[in-house]
Amino acid sequence: MRKQVIILLMLAVMPAMVFGQRRSSSFTPEDYHFFYVSGSAGFHSLDQNVSVTTPQGSARMLSLGGWGALGGIGYEFRIASFWLSVGAQYQHVHSWSRADQFQYMNDSRDPNDQTSTWGLDTQNKPALFSYRVDQEEQTDWNFGEVPLMVGYYLRGFYIGAGAKIGFPFSTSGSTKGSYGLSAYYPEFYGHFENMEEHAYGNYEFSSTMETKMEPQWSILGEVGYDVLSHVGTRADICHVLKVGAYFEYGLNTAVRVSDPSRHIVLFPNENEQTSNATEVQINPYYSSGVKQGDRIVPYYVGVKLTYMIGGSSRGGSGTFHHGCKCYEM
Repeated sequence: MRKQVIILLMLAVMPAMVFGQRRSSSFTPEDYHFFYVSGSAGFHSLDQNVSVTTPQGSARMLSLGGWGALGGIGYEFRIASFWLSVGAQYQHVHSWSRADQFQYMNDSRDPNDQTSTWGLDTQNKPALFSYRVDQEEQTDWNFGEVPLMVGYYLRGFYIGAGAKIGFPFSTSGSTKGSYGLSAYYPEFYGHFENMEEHAYGNYEFSSTMETKMEPQWSILGEVGYDVLSHVGTRADICHVLKVGAYFEYGLNTAVRVSDPSRHIVLFPNENEQTSNATEVQINPYYSSGVKQGDRIVPYYVGVKLTYMIGGSSRGGSGTFHHGCKCYEM
């Protein structure tokens, strides 16, 4: 991970180094200092390889994506077409995932097996209940972040790369969907379904749980243009409005392995027979089903606006220039 970040930073800095070598040895570049506010909105999704595991096998969890937004403040330094920025920002992401249909039951046919899927039906007869689940999940994750970027600018155009660390807070997952209930009766050697008078039918469900997250390392990239670079002025104070395409990609799995006491399918009286087989809770996967080895990496692409105000540490003579004086080569 560290090698990837170092390589990206070197690629961003290299154009400025080459440009600096081409300048006259008598040229003394000015340094510029800016404070900025920024905001971005765009598409968020998860690059993942996870599956819901049950006694009957596994079902893929597919990320459908969603939206994300971020806002921040910070400082940018410029000199000889090189720029460096560091700041603090808040990011919120809201996205959806869907699991392939999966079945949950216990393979045992022993009526003395007191596992959670055994229970009493509406006539107090023992039955092995089976749940066929269609599940969709919604994630709402919030991060406080510290981004660092370096890059190259010329005549209003800019490009940069960097890295950030994000600290999660107020993260939750919610799920909704439906499940079909059926049952196997050992004494009749038969499977019963689509009998609503005996509670064998379809049921809606929903639930919400906190998602346990890890600090998130990401690589960043941005390319764009200062739309104020053509504005003529004699002011020493520079106003820069950068509009760019922005992306970030996580370097580590974001979601912590779930507590073993949590389960995707949770019955009202775990390890006891229950008289109401319809009282089942289906929990969000990212809150209750994440396993060791699961890969859940967030990524984001969007449009970013950054407004900066500042100028040269030397001041100026009030000469006419376009945009930031740092564009005057």
